[in-house]
Amino acid sequence: MEKKYSKGMYVILAIMLGIAIFSISYYITSERFKTNKDNYGNGTEVKNNTYEEDKMALSSGENYVLDSKCEILFYTKYKKSGDLILVKKEAASALGLKDKKQVEEKYKPEGYKIQEGSKTQIKLQNEVEKYVPNKYVLGIYGEYLAIFKTDKNGDMHIENEKEDITEKKIENLKEQDIYLLTTGSKYFQCDTRDEVLARLEDYE
Repeated sequence: MEKKYSKGMYVILAIMLGIAIFSISYYITSERFKTNKDNYGNGTEVKNNTYEEDKMALSSGENYVLDSKCEILFYTKYKKSGDLILVKKEAASALGLKDKKQVEEKYKPEGYKIQEGSKTQIKLQNEVEKYVPNKYVLGIYGEYLAIFKTDKNGDMHIENEKEDITEKKIENLKEQDIYLLTTGSKYFQCDTRDEVLARLEDYE
């Protein structure tokens, strides 16, 4: 009986020792993994809090010098459809802009405002009362429903008066439909003329 008991104890001790070794190994491995996440292969520390700190500084109104590789992103919000479109990207250095204040002053007359950013990237946004450029739009022309095309600036025009001005009078529409057709809606903005024709079927 004594020998069986001793063997049992050895088994229990072996299991406990195995669990202890596994736990220690897991802890060491996880700590090394965390360290590697914060360092490159050459041991250079990565400061991953810089962007958030810089963004907070921007929102608080603090001015500071931009990084030599700072990129400025220009966004336009087209209010009639609600789309937010990236219009272009520019290097701050190529524009001769050295700090946040210069960016604000240069593009404020164009209606741009800084939305967010850091020393390495700034996002500007303006708003226009238009649909997105190069789209087909269902709208109102005089007393009738019509198909418009937006140009590269988002301005609406009729391509062919004979084909694009329909015989559907707006006097037969609900007030809510007239309101949306006038003020704008994502629903009326289409990629092709055929899509707009499909929208017209709602008003048979």
